[in-house]
Amino acid sequence: MIVIGISQDTVEEHREFKHKYNINFELLSDPTLETIKG
Repeated sequence: MIVIGISQDTVEEHREFKHKYNINFELLSDPTLETIKG
């Protein structure tokens, strides 16, 4: 199983979040919400 998170946060914000919470899955950035709303 592959887990991917997506939010409108920036790549840098994702990097900090992954480090803070020891996340080991990918987080994608969608600042325009195009994919999230799609």
